[in-house]
Amino acid sequence: MANRTWKINDFGDDNYIEQFECFVCKKVHKHPDTYHFADIHHYNCPKPKSSLTKQQNLSNVWLEEWRKGECEAKVFKNFVYLKGENYSIQAFNNEVFKYYKMGLC
Repeated sequence: MANRTWKINDFGDDNYIEQFECFVCKKVHKHPDTYHFADIHHYNCPKPKSSLTKQQNLSNVWLEEWRKGECEAKVFKNFVYLKGENYSIQAFNNEVFKYYKMGLC
């Protein structure tokens, strides 16, 4: 991790999302016949809690980000694994918004 070109909270460095995508792409193309699977240990993060109260704070922005991330993961899975089709960022964001408003995540 010390050698990576991106950092999460360092706005002077490269965009960490784009750099992470590049990292994944390079790994996939380096060993195209190797499969990597995420399981519950990789993505089953609990909802954020306040470090002071140890309770979920509904006005905490991180709780909303967590929920949005859950929606994004579900939409991504639906687009890529179930439909197997290409999609635009606008179509992706529209679907995330729809999932969020319908309480699907």
